[in-house]
Amino acid sequence: MNTNKIHLVVSLAVWLSTPAAWACGGFFCDNSAPVIQMGEQIAFGVDGNAVDVHVRIDYEGPSESFSWVLPLPAQPTVSVSDQALFDTLIAQTNPQMFTTWSDYPGCRFPEMDFDSASGFSDGMDSIDAVEEPNESPGVVVLDSGQAGPYDYYVVEAAPGAETGALFNWLNENGYQQPVTAEPLVDYYSAIGFKFVAIRLQKDQSTGAIRPLRLQYESPTYACVPLRLTSIAAGDDMPITAWIFAKARAIPMNYLHVTLNPEAFDWIRCGQPQGSRSDFGFQSYFPSQCDYNGLLSDAVDEAGGRAFVTEFAGDTPAGQVLSPWMEDYLKELEDQGLSDKDFFLDIVSMFSSSAGLSSVLANFQNQLDNMDGELCTDAAQEDEQWVWDTYSWCLPDDVKIDRKLLTDDVKLFIIEPLAGAQSLFDNYAYATRLSTTMSPSEMTLDPLFSFNPDLPKVESTTTAVAEPVCTDGDPFAIRLKLPNGGTKIIYGEFGFGFTPESNYLSEDAAGMVQVLNESGPPLLISESDIAREQLVIEGRGPSEGRSDIEANEDDTITDPTGTFGQDPESRIDEQAEAPERSASDDGCTAAHGPQSQGGYVLLLGLLALAFIARRRQSEDTPVQ
Repeated sequence: MNTNKIHLVVSLAVWLSTPAAWACGGFFCDNSAPVIQMGEQIAFGVDGNAVDVHVRIDYEGPSESFSWVLPLPAQPTVSVSDQALFDTLIAQTNPQMFTTWSDYPGCRFPEMDFDSASGFSDGMDSIDAVEEPNESPGVVVLDSGQAGPYDYYVVEAAPGAETGALFNWLNENGYQQPVTAEPLVDYYSAIGFKFVAIRLQKDQSTGAIRPLRLQYESPTYACVPLRLTSIAAGDDMPITAWIFAKARAIPMNYLHVTLNPEAFDWIRCGQPQGSRSDFGFQSYFPSQCDYNGLLSDAVDEAGGRAFVTEFAGDTPAGQVLSPWMEDYLKELEDQGLSDKDFFLDIVSMFSSSAGLSSVLANFQNQLDNMDGELCTDAAQEDEQWVWDTYSWCLPDDVKIDRKLLTDDVKLFIIEPLAGAQSLFDNYAYATRLSTTMSPSEMTLDPLFSFNPDLPKVESTTTAVAEPVCTDGDPFAIRLKLPNGGTKIIYGEFGFGFTPESNYLSEDAAGMVQVLNESGPPLLISESDIAREQLVIEGRGPSEGRSDIEANEDDTITDPTGTFGQDPESRIDEQAEAPERSASDDGCTAAHGPQSQGGYVLLLGLLALAFIARRRQSEDTPVQ
C-alpha cells in the first residue's frame, strides 16, 4: 500500500461559453502518489459577471508532493480563503431531520424514562521568491506570485503552440500530470483557457494548506467541475456547492430531485422533539442512519444527474472574521511588551487560526538567520505545544521584526478571513445544492443559474409521530411526513418503539423535477427521465439572471426542498384512527408537464432508441 495516502477535497468553477459546448474543470495532481478525491466543497459569490470562488482543499502527504493545476476561462486574481468559511457553512446549512412525538386523545402511555439526544445532522521579504520556471516557446506565463502558503503561476498556451506544449511544461516544472490528463489539458488549451498551477512554498508544511480563492469575470456564473475531477474521484463522491447571490440558485443542465420521506427512518434517525409527557420515549440511533446513502440512491433513481436543494434563503448569519483581530494587533503595540512577550501573545491569541502555521514558518526563518539559533523543533501542529516550546526556548532579550510579524498575521490570517466573511456580508441570498457522482458519470459539468420565484428551503425538516390506539392501548404509530403524506407503522411499544417489519420505502427519490429560470418546477415521470436529461443538457444560464432579486410573495408552494414541505400546514389533526391493517400510502414522482427545451427535442427523440437506465453506459470519452 502506498504510504503517501492522499485525501483531497478540491473543486473550482470554470466554464466554456460557446454555442456548441458548456464546460468547466478542476483537478489535482501529485507527483509521487495516486490521488483519491473524496469529495468536493465549493462556495461561489456571484455579483453580475463577477465570480468569487472559494475552494476547499484537504491533503495528507509530504509537502513536497503537493501540487494543483486548474483551468479557468479568464485570468484570475489568486489569493487564499479560510477553512472557517466551510466550517460555518456546514454548521449553518447541514440538513437536520426532527421527529415531533405527539399525544393523541385517549391513548395511555407506558411509564418510561426518556433522555434527550443531540441533533442528527449530515448531512478546508520573509517569503521565498517564486522559482523561475523552465521556459517553453509554447507557453506564456501571465502571472506569478505568492498566495498565502502557495507559490503560483498563471499560464496559457501560446498562439500556434504544438499539441502537448502546456502539458509538457507542467510536467517539466514539477506539476506532474497523469497520462490521462494530457487530452484534457490539450482540450482546454485549444479553447483558450488559462491554467493556475500552485505548490507549497519552501518551509511550509502541509498543515499550512488553505482553501484557495479565485476572483474573475465570467457571464456564465457558477459551475462545479466534473470532467477533470473524474481523473481522481472515488465512487459516489459527494459534491456540495453553496451559491451566494440575490436569489435562489438552480441546476440548469441537471435535473432536480427531492428525497422520498418514506425512505427515511424518522423513528430511529429523527432528532426527538417534545417533552416526555408527549410520548417521548422513542428509540433514537443516529449512528445507524445514512442520509448520504439515501441522497445517492435518489440521484441514481433520477438518472444520475440531479441535485437536491438542502437550503435556500436569506444568507445565514456567519462570523468568520472577528472584528477585534486588527484592533488587538494595534493594542499590543501600545502595551510596552518585550519582543518575546509580543510574539507569545500573538501565538496565544491566534492559536486556533489556520494561517498561524504560515506565520510560524516565517518566524522560524527569522530565527534561522540569528546567531545562536534556538527553537528548531517548535513547528508542530499543536499550537499550544508550540507556545510552550517558544516560551522556554526563546531568550528573554530576543529581537524580532515586529512589523514583519504583524504583516504576516494580516496576510495569512486576517485577509483570508475577511475574504470569506465577504460572502456573508455582501450577498443577500444563499443556496446549498448537493449530489453524488462516480467517475464514469462525470461527463457533463453542472451549470447553475437563478430562479427568483422559487420558495425558500429550510435546512431542518420535521415529521410528526403519534400513537394509534384501540381501547386506549397504543398498537401503531401514525407518521405524518414532511410532504403532507401519512404512514401507519405497526410494532411493539416498550423501551422505545420496535416496528414489526421494515417500513421504509424502496424508492429513495420523491419528485424528479426540471427547474427553470422562472416559475414553478416541472415534474417528470420515471419513464421520461432519460429524455429530459437530453433536453436540458445543453442549457446554460441566461444573461443577467444573477442581477434579479428573490420574489418574496411565496406564490409557489410546490415542494422543492430536501423532503418537501413542513407537515403542520398540510395535516388534518382530527383524522380518524385507522383499523389495524397495513397501509399502502406512498410518495411517488408526479406526472406533469415537460420542461422547455424544444431546441434539442429532436436529439432527445433520437436518443430514445438507445438510452438505457443509468450505469449501463459507462466511461463516455471526453470530446
